[in-house]
Amino acid sequence: MFSGMVLWMEYRGENGLTLLPLVLLQFWAAYCGLCLFQGTSYGWRWAPLVLALQIPVIMAWGVSYDWFNALAVIPYGEIDHGILSVNIRMRLGEGAQLFYGAHAGPSSIGLNLVALACLIVLLVQRRTRSRRGTKIEESKIEEKRGEGN
Repeated sequence: MFSGMVLWMEYRGENGLTLLPLVLLQFWAAYCGLCLFQGTSYGWRWAPLVLALQIPVIMAWGVSYDWFNALAVIPYGEIDHGILSVNIRMRLGEGAQLFYGAHAGPSSIGLNLVALACLIVLLVQRRTRSRRGTKIEESKIEEKRGEGN
């Protein structure tokens, strides 16, 4: 049931055309994380997309996609020779894989629960932050109206 942990960087692609986007994606994710940490609007705008791209794990229908940063806890269902098994995979580090074309081996679909939880927290924080900003703007407008009277 517990398939192991990855403790290093791992990038796998069919060729340079699939490997290059994964490496560029990693650099973009690091930049978005830095911008989010600094509180810039760029970070708040793009970090949810970075997290959403880390949620699906697909190895079926001729496509294999898996990307994670830092930590991933992935429950997934796997069908091998008509038998369904449910497993949990934990990964630490960062890694990505992208293949397309003929898919050999068992098909599996899973979700990265860590990325999903982080996305939910980030969206709640962003909404709270925007509401707080709206209230501050409304109070400034009322102060200006009060000064004009």
